Amino acid sequence: MIHSVKDFVDKKMNNKLICFNNVLDDYLFFYDIKKDSFCATKRNKKHIEDDHVFLDDYKSIKEKIYFKDRNIIDNLYNKIIRKEIVLGTIYEKNKLKIKEYIGVENLFDSFKLNNAGFALMMKVDQYDEIHFTTYYKYGDFVKSSIKKCIISSLKKKQKYIELDSWNFLIIDLEGDAEDAKNLFQCITNSINQLLNDKKQKIYFSIAAGAIELSKEFYSYDRVLECLNFSLNRAEGFNGNKFYLFDMQHYIRLKRKEEILKHIYWAINHDFEGFELYYQPIIDINTKSIITLAALLRLKMKDEYIQPKEFISLLEQTHLILPVGRWVLKTAMESWKELQQLIPGLKMNVNMSFVQVNQNNSVQMIIDIIKEIDTTLLGIEITETGELNSNQYYNFCIGLEKGKRALILDDYGSGFSNVHRLTAAKPQYIKIDHSFTKHIIKSDYYRKILKNTITDVIKSLGADYMQGCLFARPMDKHSFIKNHKRMSENFLNN
Repeated sequence: MIHSVKDFVDKKMNNKLICFNNVLDDYLFFYDIKKDSFCATKRNKKHIEDDHVFLDDYKSIKEKIYFKDRNIIDNLYNKIIRKEIVLGTIYEKNKLKIKEYIGVENLFDSFKLNNAGFALMMKVDQYDEIHFTTYYKYGDFVKSSIKKCIISSLKKKQKYIELDSWNFLIIDLEGDAEDAKNLFQCITNSINQLLNDKKQKIYFSIAAGAIELSKEFYSYDRVLECLNFSLNRAEGFNGNKFYLFDMQHYIRLKRKEEILKHIYWAINHDFEGFELYYQPIIDINTKSIITLAALLRLKMKDEYIQPKEFISLLEQTHLILPVGRWVLKTAMESWKELQQLIPGLKMNVNMSFVQVNQNNSVQMIIDIIKEIDTTLLGIEITETGELNSNQYYNFCIGLEKGKRALILDDYGSGFSNVHRLTAAKPQYIKIDHSFTKHIIKSDYYRKILKNTITDVIKSLGADYMQGCLFARPMDKHSFIKNHKRMSENFLNN
Protein backbone atom coordinates (compact mmCIF):
# COMPACT_ATOMS: atom_id res chain seq x y z
CA MET A 1 0.00 0.00 0.00
CA ILE A 2 1.43 3.37 -1.03
CA HIS A 3 0.61 6.15 1.43
CA SER A 4 2.88 8.97 0.27
CA VAL A 5 5.08 10.20 -2.53
CA LYS A 6 8.18 9.01 -0.69
CA ASP A 7 6.71 5.49 -0.32
CA PHE A 8 6.12 5.48 -4.05
CA VAL A 9 9.62 6.75 -4.78
CA ASP A 10 11.26 4.19 -2.51
CA LYS A 11 9.28 1.25 -3.90
CA LYS A 12 8.80 2.07 -7.56
CA MET A 13 11.47 4.47 -8.82
CA ASN A 14 15.24 4.68 -8.79
CA ASN A 15 15.45 8.11 -10.41
CA LYS A 16 16.91 11.03 -8.54
CA LEU A 17 14.30 13.43 -9.87
CA ILE A 18 10.63 12.73 -10.57
CA CYS A 19 8.36 15.09 -12.45
CA PHE A 20 4.71 15.75 -11.58
CA ASN A 21 3.21 16.53 -14.96
CA ASN A 22 -0.07 18.39 -15.60
CA VAL A 23 -0.44 19.80 -12.11
CA LEU A 24 -0.50 23.34 -13.47
CA ASP A 25 -0.47 24.19 -17.15
CA ASP A 26 2.63 26.39 -17.01
CA TYR A 27 4.55 24.73 -14.17
CA LEU A 28 6.26 21.42 -13.41
CA PHE A 29 6.73 20.10 -9.88
CA PHE A 30 9.68 17.87 -9.06
CA TYR A 31 10.36 15.56 -6.16
CA ASP A 32 14.05 15.40 -5.29
CA ILE A 33 14.77 12.02 -3.69
CA LYS A 34 18.13 13.06 -2.29
CA LYS A 35 16.74 16.17 -0.59
CA ASP A 36 13.33 14.61 0.11
CA SER A 37 11.65 17.81 -1.02
CA PHE A 38 9.59 19.38 -3.81
CA CYS A 39 10.48 22.17 -6.17
CA ALA A 40 8.70 23.88 -9.05
CA THR A 41 9.89 25.28 -12.34
CA LYS A 42 8.37 27.14 -15.26
CA ARG A 43 7.41 24.81 -18.12
CA ASN A 44 9.15 25.31 -21.46
CA LYS A 45 9.02 23.65 -24.88
CA LYS A 46 11.54 21.00 -23.88
CA HIS A 47 9.38 19.98 -20.95
CA ILE A 48 6.36 19.62 -23.19
CA GLU A 49 8.25 17.33 -25.54
CA ASP A 50 10.06 15.28 -22.88
CA ASP A 51 8.10 14.98 -19.63
CA HIS A 52 9.10 12.28 -17.16
CA VAL A 53 6.04 10.89 -15.39
CA PHE A 54 5.07 8.12 -13.02
CA LEU A 55 5.02 5.40 -15.71
CA ASP A 56 2.54 2.59 -14.97
CA ASP A 57 1.38 4.00 -11.65
CA TYR A 58 1.03 7.61 -12.79
CA LYS A 59 -2.75 7.49 -12.94
CA SER A 60 -3.46 6.14 -9.46
CA ILE A 61 -0.73 8.09 -7.68
CA LYS A 62 -1.61 11.41 -9.29
CA GLU A 63 -5.25 10.82 -8.45
CA LYS A 64 -4.47 10.15 -4.80
CA ILE A 65 -2.19 13.10 -4.42
CA TYR A 66 -4.15 15.79 -6.14
CA PHE A 67 -7.76 14.77 -6.32
CA LYS A 68 -9.08 12.08 -4.01
CA ASP A 69 -7.58 11.50 -0.58
CA ARG A 70 -7.86 14.66 1.49
CA ASN A 71 -5.52 13.32 4.18
CA ILE A 72 -2.74 12.77 1.67
CA ILE A 73 -3.44 16.13 0.05
CA ASP A 74 -3.19 17.93 3.38
CA ASN A 75 -0.09 16.00 4.36
CA LEU A 76 1.71 16.74 1.09
CA TYR A 77 0.71 20.37 0.89
CA ASN A 78 1.44 21.17 4.51
CA LYS A 79 4.70 19.27 4.89
CA ILE A 80 6.21 19.31 1.40
CA ILE A 81 4.74 21.61 -1.23
CA ARG A 82 2.75 23.97 1.03
CA LYS A 83 -0.82 24.43 -0.01
CA GLU A 84 -0.54 28.19 -0.38
CA ILE A 85 2.09 27.89 -3.10
CA VAL A 86 -0.09 25.78 -5.38
CA LEU A 87 -3.33 27.65 -4.76
CA GLY A 88 -1.57 30.99 -4.84
CA THR A 89 -0.01 30.20 -8.20
CA ILE A 90 -3.39 29.28 -9.69
CA TYR A 91 -4.98 32.37 -8.17
CA GLU A 92 -2.31 34.76 -9.43
CA LYS A 93 -2.40 33.25 -12.92
CA ASN A 94 -6.17 33.62 -13.14
CA LYS A 95 -5.99 37.17 -11.86
CA LEU A 96 -3.42 38.09 -14.47
CA LYS A 97 -5.44 36.47 -17.24
CA ILE A 98 -8.51 38.50 -16.30
CA LYS A 99 -6.50 41.71 -16.17
CA GLU A 100 -4.87 41.04 -19.51
CA TYR A 101 -8.15 40.12 -21.18
CA ILE A 102 -10.53 42.86 -20.21
CA GLY A 103 -8.28 45.57 -18.83
CA VAL A 104 -8.37 47.20 -15.42
CA GLU A 105 -9.61 50.56 -16.61
CA ASN A 106 -12.42 49.06 -18.66
CA LEU A 107 -13.82 47.04 -15.76
CA PHE A 108 -13.62 49.79 -13.17
CA ASP A 109 -15.02 52.40 -15.53
CA SER A 110 -18.02 50.13 -16.01
CA PHE A 111 -18.51 49.83 -12.27
CA LYS A 112 -18.44 53.59 -11.86
CA LEU A 113 -20.76 54.36 -14.76
CA ASN A 114 -23.30 51.54 -14.60
CA ASN A 115 -22.79 49.82 -11.26
CA ALA A 116 -23.94 46.72 -13.14
CA GLY A 117 -22.76 43.51 -14.72
CA PHE A 118 -21.98 39.98 -13.60
CA ALA A 119 -19.13 37.51 -13.49
CA LEU A 120 -19.80 33.78 -13.92
CA MET A 121 -17.18 31.13 -13.13
CA MET A 122 -17.83 27.52 -14.14
CA LYS A 123 -16.04 24.28 -13.42
CA VAL A 124 -16.45 20.68 -14.60
CA ASP A 125 -16.81 18.69 -11.40
CA GLN A 126 -15.59 15.33 -12.68
CA TYR A 127 -12.79 16.45 -14.98
CA ASP A 128 -10.18 14.31 -13.19
CA GLU A 129 -12.40 11.20 -13.38
CA ILE A 130 -12.95 11.83 -17.10
CA HIS A 131 -9.19 11.86 -17.62
CA PHE A 132 -8.30 8.91 -15.43
CA THR A 133 -11.19 6.53 -16.10
CA THR A 134 -11.00 7.01 -19.88
CA TYR A 135 -7.19 7.31 -20.06
CA TYR A 136 -7.51 10.81 -21.56
CA LYS A 137 -9.61 9.39 -24.41
CA TYR A 138 -12.50 11.82 -23.93
CA GLY A 139 -10.87 14.56 -21.88
CA ASP A 140 -9.92 16.78 -24.79
CA PHE A 141 -13.27 16.13 -26.49
CA VAL A 142 -15.23 17.16 -23.39
CA LYS A 143 -13.16 20.27 -22.82
CA SER A 144 -13.41 21.42 -26.45
CA SER A 145 -17.15 20.66 -26.48
CA ILE A 146 -17.73 22.75 -23.38
CA LYS A 147 -15.71 25.58 -24.87
CA LYS A 148 -17.76 25.51 -28.09
CA CYS A 149 -21.03 25.49 -26.16
CA ILE A 150 -19.95 28.43 -24.01
CA ILE A 151 -18.83 30.52 -26.97
CA SER A 152 -21.99 29.76 -28.95
CA SER A 153 -24.15 30.83 -25.98
CA LEU A 154 -22.45 34.19 -25.43
CA LYS A 155 -23.95 37.52 -26.35
CA LYS A 156 -21.93 40.20 -28.10
CA LYS A 157 -20.59 42.08 -25.07
CA GLN A 158 -19.95 39.02 -22.91
CA LYS A 159 -16.28 38.09 -22.58
CA TYR A 160 -15.00 34.52 -22.17
CA ILE A 161 -11.74 33.51 -20.44
CA GLU A 162 -10.45 29.95 -20.11
CA LEU A 163 -8.77 29.42 -16.75
CA ASP A 164 -6.85 26.53 -15.18
CA SER A 165 -8.14 23.12 -14.14
CA TRP A 166 -11.20 23.21 -16.38
CA ASN A 167 -12.39 26.53 -15.03
CA PHE A 168 -14.18 28.96 -17.34
CA LEU A 169 -14.95 32.60 -16.65
CA ILE A 170 -17.50 34.87 -18.32
CA ILE A 171 -17.67 38.63 -17.73
CA ASP A 172 -20.73 40.66 -18.66
CA LEU A 173 -20.52 44.38 -17.92
CA GLU A 174 -24.21 45.11 -18.51
CA GLY A 175 -26.27 42.10 -17.38
CA ASP A 176 -27.65 41.11 -14.00
CA ALA A 177 -28.09 37.99 -11.86
CA GLU A 178 -31.04 36.73 -13.89
CA ASP A 179 -28.97 37.05 -17.07
CA ALA A 180 -26.18 35.03 -15.44
CA LYS A 181 -28.59 32.27 -14.44
CA ASN A 182 -30.17 32.16 -17.90
CA LEU A 183 -26.74 32.03 -19.54
CA PHE A 184 -25.70 29.09 -17.37
CA GLN A 185 -28.93 27.27 -18.21
CA CYS A 186 -28.36 27.92 -21.91
CA ILE A 187 -24.78 26.59 -21.72
CA THR A 188 -25.72 23.40 -19.85
CA ASN A 189 -28.62 22.73 -22.25
CA SER A 190 -26.25 23.18 -25.18
CA ILE A 191 -23.67 20.80 -23.66
CA ASN A 192 -26.28 18.13 -22.95
CA GLN A 193 -27.65 18.41 -26.47
CA LEU A 194 -24.18 18.11 -28.00
CA LEU A 195 -23.30 15.02 -25.98
CA ASN A 196 -26.62 13.41 -26.88
CA ASP A 197 -26.05 14.12 -30.57
CA LYS A 198 -22.57 12.61 -30.40
CA LYS A 199 -23.93 9.65 -28.39
CA GLN A 200 -21.07 9.93 -25.94
CA LYS A 201 -21.48 7.98 -22.70
CA ILE A 202 -19.69 10.54 -20.59
CA TYR A 203 -21.22 11.71 -17.34
CA PHE A 204 -20.27 14.92 -15.60
CA SER A 205 -21.85 17.99 -14.11
CA ILE A 206 -20.97 21.65 -14.12
CA ALA A 207 -20.89 23.95 -11.12
CA ALA A 208 -21.25 27.69 -11.57
CA GLY A 209 -20.71 30.54 -9.16
CA ALA A 210 -21.88 34.03 -10.07
CA ILE A 211 -21.62 37.51 -8.62
CA GLU A 212 -23.41 40.71 -9.53
CA LEU A 213 -20.70 43.29 -10.04
CA SER A 214 -21.10 46.37 -7.87
CA LYS A 215 -19.06 48.90 -5.96
CA GLU A 216 -18.48 46.42 -3.13
CA PHE A 217 -16.25 44.46 -5.51
CA TYR A 218 -13.58 47.12 -5.49
CA SER A 219 -10.65 44.98 -6.73
CA TYR A 220 -9.82 41.95 -8.80
CA ASP A 221 -8.78 40.15 -5.65
CA ARG A 222 -12.25 40.78 -4.25
CA VAL A 223 -13.94 39.63 -7.46
CA LEU A 224 -11.98 36.36 -7.58
CA GLU A 225 -12.36 35.70 -3.86
CA CYS A 226 -16.14 36.00 -4.05
CA LEU A 227 -16.32 34.06 -7.32
CA ASN A 228 -14.34 31.20 -5.83
CA PHE A 229 -16.59 31.26 -2.77
CA SER A 230 -19.69 31.05 -4.98
CA LEU A 231 -18.19 28.25 -7.06
CA ASN A 232 -17.32 26.25 -3.94
CA ARG A 233 -20.88 26.65 -2.68
CA ALA A 234 -22.27 25.46 -6.02
CA GLU A 235 -20.04 22.37 -5.90
CA GLY A 236 -21.85 21.30 -2.74
CA PHE A 237 -25.09 20.69 -4.68
CA ASN A 238 -26.00 17.79 -6.98
CA GLY A 239 -26.14 17.90 -10.77
CA ASN A 240 -25.61 21.07 -12.79
CA LYS A 241 -25.80 23.74 -10.13
CA PHE A 242 -25.78 27.50 -9.93
CA TYR A 243 -25.04 29.66 -6.89
CA LEU A 244 -25.44 33.43 -6.82
CA PHE A 245 -23.17 35.21 -4.38
CA ASP A 246 -24.93 36.32 -1.21
CA MET A 247 -22.96 38.80 0.88
CA GLN A 248 -24.73 37.96 4.14
CA HIS A 249 -24.18 34.25 3.59
CA TYR A 250 -20.55 34.96 2.76
CA ILE A 251 -20.06 36.99 5.93
CA ARG A 252 -21.65 34.25 8.06
CA LEU A 253 -19.46 31.52 6.58
CA LYS A 254 -16.31 33.64 6.82
CA ARG A 255 -17.22 34.22 10.44
CA LYS A 256 -17.53 30.45 10.97
CA GLU A 257 -14.20 29.88 9.26
CA GLU A 258 -12.56 32.47 11.49
CA ILE A 259 -14.00 30.92 14.65
CA LEU A 260 -13.10 27.39 13.57
CA LYS A 261 -9.56 28.44 12.74
CA HIS A 262 -9.27 30.00 16.19
CA ILE A 263 -10.66 26.83 17.79
CA TYR A 264 -7.99 24.70 16.09
CA TRP A 265 -5.36 27.15 17.26
CA ALA A 266 -6.69 27.16 20.83
CA ILE A 267 -6.77 23.36 21.07
CA ASN A 268 -3.19 23.16 19.82
CA HIS A 269 -2.10 25.79 22.36
CA ASP A 270 -3.28 24.10 25.55
CA PHE A 271 -6.88 25.32 25.07
CA GLU A 272 -5.88 28.97 25.32
CA GLY A 273 -8.95 31.14 24.90
CA PHE A 274 -11.34 28.55 26.31
CA GLU A 275 -12.68 29.43 29.75
CA LEU A 276 -15.16 27.98 32.22
CA TYR A 277 -17.76 30.22 33.79
CA TYR A 278 -19.86 29.07 36.73
CA GLN A 279 -23.53 29.85 37.30
CA PRO A 280 -25.08 29.19 40.72
CA ILE A 281 -28.09 26.90 41.10
CA ILE A 282 -30.15 27.87 44.14
CA ASP A 283 -32.24 25.67 46.40
CA ILE A 284 -35.67 27.31 46.51
CA ASN A 285 -36.40 26.14 50.06
CA THR A 286 -33.11 27.07 51.75
CA LYS A 287 -32.24 29.91 49.34
CA SER A 288 -28.65 28.71 49.29
CA ILE A 289 -26.18 27.89 46.52
CA ILE A 290 -26.01 24.12 46.28
CA THR A 291 -24.63 23.58 42.77
CA LEU A 292 -22.54 25.33 40.15
CA ALA A 293 -23.17 24.75 36.45
CA ALA A 294 -19.90 24.83 34.50
CA LEU A 295 -20.44 26.72 31.24
CA LEU A 296 -17.94 26.83 28.38
CA ARG A 297 -16.85 30.18 26.96
CA LEU A 298 -14.50 31.06 24.10
CA LYS A 299 -12.52 34.27 23.77
CA MET A 300 -11.16 35.25 20.35
CA LYS A 301 -8.88 38.27 20.48
CA ASP A 302 -10.91 40.77 22.55
CA GLU A 303 -14.29 39.21 21.79
CA TYR A 304 -16.26 36.55 23.61
CA ILE A 305 -17.93 34.28 21.06
CA GLN A 306 -21.54 33.36 21.76
CA PRO A 307 -21.89 29.67 22.74
CA LYS A 308 -24.52 29.16 20.04
CA GLU A 309 -21.84 30.13 17.50
CA PHE A 310 -18.98 27.89 18.57
CA ILE A 311 -20.66 24.90 20.27
CA SER A 312 -22.28 23.76 17.03
CA LEU A 313 -18.91 24.03 15.25
CA LEU A 314 -17.30 21.91 17.95
CA GLU A 315 -20.01 19.29 17.49
CA GLN A 316 -19.90 19.31 13.70
CA THR A 317 -16.12 18.80 13.66
CA HIS A 318 -16.10 16.44 16.69
CA LEU A 319 -13.62 18.80 18.31
CA ILE A 320 -16.08 18.73 21.20
CA LEU A 321 -14.35 15.47 22.22
CA PRO A 322 -10.97 16.96 23.23
CA VAL A 323 -12.63 20.19 24.40
CA GLY A 324 -15.16 18.19 26.43
CA ARG A 325 -12.37 16.32 28.22
CA TRP A 326 -10.71 19.63 29.00
CA VAL A 327 -14.00 21.02 30.35
CA LEU A 328 -14.55 18.09 32.71
CA LYS A 329 -10.94 18.10 33.91
CA THR A 330 -10.92 21.88 34.47
CA ALA A 331 -14.31 21.83 36.21
CA MET A 332 -13.13 19.12 38.61
CA GLU A 333 -9.96 21.06 39.43
CA SER A 334 -12.05 24.16 40.20
CA TRP A 335 -14.55 22.08 42.17
CA LYS A 336 -11.80 20.86 44.54
CA GLU A 337 -10.84 24.46 45.27
CA LEU A 338 -14.43 25.68 45.68
CA GLN A 339 -15.23 22.85 48.10
CA GLN A 340 -13.13 24.74 50.63
CA LEU A 341 -15.57 27.67 50.40
CA ILE A 342 -18.84 25.73 50.28
CA PRO A 343 -18.54 22.18 51.62
CA GLY A 344 -20.83 19.77 49.81
CA LEU A 345 -21.04 22.01 46.74
CA LYS A 346 -22.09 20.08 43.65
CA MET A 347 -20.86 20.63 40.10
CA ASN A 348 -22.84 20.15 36.88
CA VAL A 349 -20.95 19.70 33.61
CA ASN A 350 -22.48 19.75 30.13
CA MET A 351 -21.89 16.89 27.72
CA SER A 352 -22.73 16.98 24.03
CA PHE A 353 -24.64 14.26 22.18
CA VAL A 354 -21.40 13.71 20.25
CA GLN A 355 -19.64 12.74 23.47
CA VAL A 356 -22.51 10.55 24.65
CA ASN A 357 -22.46 8.67 21.34
CA GLN A 358 -18.87 7.57 21.97
CA ASN A 359 -18.31 4.05 23.32
CA ASN A 360 -15.93 5.25 26.03
CA SER A 361 -17.92 8.25 27.28
CA VAL A 362 -18.56 6.86 30.78
CA GLN A 363 -15.00 5.55 31.11
CA MET A 364 -13.69 9.00 30.18
CA ILE A 365 -15.66 10.48 33.09
CA ILE A 366 -14.41 7.76 35.46
CA ASP A 367 -10.77 8.35 34.49
CA ILE A 368 -10.99 12.09 35.16
CA ILE A 369 -12.93 12.03 38.46
CA LYS A 370 -11.20 9.11 40.18
CA GLU A 371 -10.59 10.97 43.46
CA ILE A 372 -13.87 12.87 43.58
CA ASP A 373 -17.14 12.05 45.36
CA THR A 374 -19.20 11.05 42.33
CA THR A 375 -22.49 11.88 44.06
CA LEU A 376 -21.52 15.56 43.80
CA LEU A 377 -21.14 15.47 40.01
CA GLY A 378 -24.03 16.06 37.63
CA ILE A 379 -23.90 15.48 33.87
CA GLU A 380 -26.15 17.75 31.80
CA ILE A 381 -27.12 16.59 28.32
CA THR A 382 -28.62 18.90 25.72
CA GLU A 383 -29.93 17.01 22.70
CA THR A 384 -28.77 19.36 19.96
CA GLY A 385 -28.29 16.32 17.70
CA GLU A 386 -29.55 12.78 17.30
CA LEU A 387 -28.45 10.40 20.04
CA ASN A 388 -27.63 6.77 19.36
CA SER A 389 -30.27 4.89 21.39
CA ASN A 390 -28.01 2.04 22.50
CA GLN A 391 -25.10 4.31 23.38
CA TYR A 392 -27.44 6.65 25.21
CA TYR A 393 -28.98 3.82 27.23
CA ASN A 394 -25.55 2.43 28.16
CA PHE A 395 -24.39 5.92 29.08
CA CYS A 396 -27.35 6.40 31.43
CA ILE A 397 -26.77 2.98 33.02
CA GLY A 398 -23.09 3.83 33.51
CA LEU A 399 -23.95 7.08 35.26
CA GLU A 400 -26.52 5.36 37.45
CA LYS A 401 -24.01 2.72 38.56
CA GLY A 402 -21.53 5.42 39.51
CA LYS A 403 -24.22 7.36 41.38
CA ARG A 404 -23.68 10.38 39.16
CA ALA A 405 -26.68 12.64 38.57
CA LEU A 406 -28.10 12.85 35.05
CA ILE A 407 -29.74 16.13 34.08
CA LEU A 408 -31.70 16.63 30.86
CA ASP A 409 -30.90 20.21 29.91
CA ASP A 410 -33.28 22.42 27.89
CA TYR A 411 -35.94 19.72 27.61
CA GLY A 412 -38.42 20.63 24.89
CA SER A 413 -35.77 21.88 22.47
CA GLY A 414 -33.69 20.17 19.80
CA PHE A 415 -34.13 16.40 19.56
CA SER A 416 -35.75 15.84 22.96
CA ASN A 417 -38.45 13.19 23.15
CA VAL A 418 -40.54 11.29 25.68
CA HIS A 419 -38.85 7.94 25.05
CA ARG A 420 -35.48 9.24 26.16
CA LEU A 421 -37.05 11.05 29.08
CA THR A 422 -38.46 7.81 30.49
CA ALA A 423 -35.49 5.61 29.52
CA ALA A 424 -32.91 7.89 31.11
CA LYS A 425 -34.66 8.23 34.48
CA PRO A 426 -32.95 11.59 35.08
CA GLN A 427 -32.63 13.04 38.55
CA TYR A 428 -33.31 16.54 37.21
CA ILE A 429 -34.97 18.07 34.17
CA LYS A 430 -34.49 21.61 32.92
CA ILE A 431 -37.38 22.73 30.74
CA ASP A 432 -36.33 24.98 27.87
CA HIS A 433 -37.86 28.47 27.82
CA SER A 434 -38.74 28.07 24.13
CA PHE A 435 -41.07 25.28 25.22
CA THR A 436 -42.62 26.83 28.30
CA LYS A 437 -43.23 30.28 26.81
CA HIS A 438 -45.96 28.81 24.60
CA ILE A 439 -47.88 27.15 27.45
CA ILE A 440 -49.94 30.18 28.42
CA LYS A 441 -50.94 30.88 24.81
CA SER A 442 -51.42 27.35 23.50
CA ASP A 443 -53.57 24.43 24.67
CA TYR A 444 -51.48 22.18 22.43
CA TYR A 445 -48.24 22.91 24.26
CA ARG A 446 -50.03 22.73 27.60
CA LYS A 447 -51.23 19.20 26.80
CA ILE A 448 -47.74 18.15 25.73
CA LEU A 449 -46.32 19.43 29.00
CA LYS A 450 -48.99 17.64 31.01
CA ASN A 451 -48.78 14.32 29.18
CA THR A 452 -45.00 14.02 28.77
CA ILE A 453 -43.53 15.66 31.84
CA THR A 454 -45.94 15.91 34.75
CA ASP A 455 -46.19 12.17 35.44
CA VAL A 456 -42.42 11.74 35.30
CA ILE A 457 -41.25 14.62 37.49
CA LYS A 458 -44.29 15.32 39.63
CA SER A 459 -42.64 13.83 42.69
CA LEU A 460 -39.54 15.97 42.19
CA GLY A 461 -41.27 19.32 41.97
CA ALA A 462 -39.54 22.56 41.07
CA ASP A 463 -36.95 22.69 43.82
CA TYR A 464 -34.11 24.60 42.19
CA MET A 465 -33.69 27.72 40.13
CA GLN A 466 -30.97 28.84 37.74
CA GLY A 467 -30.73 31.82 35.43
CA CYS A 468 -29.49 35.35 34.93
CA LEU A 469 -32.46 36.63 36.94
CA PHE A 470 -30.79 35.13 40.02
CA ALA A 471 -27.09 35.10 39.12
CA ARG A 472 -25.13 35.50 35.93
CA PRO A 473 -22.34 33.10 34.94
CA MET A 474 -18.93 34.26 36.20
CA ASP A 475 -15.35 33.07 36.20
CA LYS A 476 -13.96 31.19 39.18
CA HIS A 477 -12.21 34.19 40.73
CA SER A 478 -15.36 36.33 40.54
CA PHE A 479 -17.37 33.59 42.21
CA ILE A 480 -14.82 33.24 45.01
CA LYS A 481 -14.93 37.01 45.53
CA ASN A 482 -18.72 37.41 45.45
CA HIS A 483 -20.24 34.14 46.69
CA LYS A 484 -20.89 35.39 50.24
CA ARG A 485 -22.63 38.53 49.03
CA MET A 486 -24.75 36.50 46.59
CA SER A 487 -25.75 34.07 49.33
CA GLU A 488 -26.85 36.94 51.57
CA ASN A 489 -28.89 38.46 48.75
CA PHE A 490 -30.66 35.14 48.14
CA LEU A 491 -31.55 34.84 51.83
CA ASN A 492 -32.91 38.39 52.00
CA ASN A 493 -35.10 38.10 48.88
